[in-house]
Amino acid sequence: MLHSAQTRIIVEAIVDLAHKLDYRVVVEGVETREIYDAVTDWHCDEAQGYEIAKPLTAQAFEAWYLALQQ
Repeated sequence: MLHSAQTRIIVEAIVDLAHKLDYRVVVEGVETREIYDAVTDWHCDEAQGYEIAKPLTAQAFEAWYLALQQ
């Protein structure tokens, strides 16, 4: 989506429309810092993907999450 101007425009428009309809926008597949920065600039509400964290066991997730709170 970042390498095609048309695709980027469509994605930004969908995010904007969702917010105008009072929806939360959750982005999946955030696998690079470039994508993370873009979805942050577009004010997406939540994101998930390898750039944020690899799949974790419940115990590992708890430790990871608690470490973020500090």
